[in-house]
Amino acid sequence: MKIIVIGATGAIGSEVIKKLDNYHEVIKVGSNSSDYRLDVTSPLAIEKMFKGIQNIDAVSALQDLLLSKGLKKMTPEVNAVAVQSKLLGQINLVLIGQHYLNPNGTSL
Repeated sequence: MKIIVIGATGAIGSEVIKKLDNYHEVIKVGSNSSDYRLDVTSPLAIEKMFKGIQNIDAVSALQDLLLSKGLKKMTPEVNAVAVQSKLLGQINLVLIGQHYLNPNGTSL
């Protein structure tokens, strides 16, 4: 299977990749360094990523944008950005990505 892992360099994403890498073709996607760089707050960037990767069987969205700052450093403004990037980013990944998955593809 060809699996896109978004949030590949994060704590959870990097562990998921360790499990998948031996058995599947894993495309690592992150905001900083990976096979593909992605700003999940940008629908245009999401579309560009999917267009650049063909024959996708599964997408795993594990990005953790700004949520790792901890509660004491969280402000309403930081929380709004986190919601925008995590929640709406995942919704856009599904809405856009559904058109690029193989017929029996899925999101994990």
